[in-house]
Amino acid sequence: MEHYITIRQAAETLGVSEATIRNFLLKKHLFNGKRFGRQLRIEKESFQKFVRQSDIK
Repeated sequence: MEHYITIRQAAETLGVSEATIRNFLLKKHLFNGKRFGRQLRIEKESFQKFVRQSDIK
């Protein structure tokens, strides 16, 4: 699971709510994720690529 981050970690990184991250992941498909049971995780590399392309600081 070291290749994945949580919804909470992604939200804290971007300074947005967890609901926003879920929407980005599930509805807009801006980065890749995977379900582990009931938990959603985001592929670390995919998220980092999104941040770089978005020019978010």
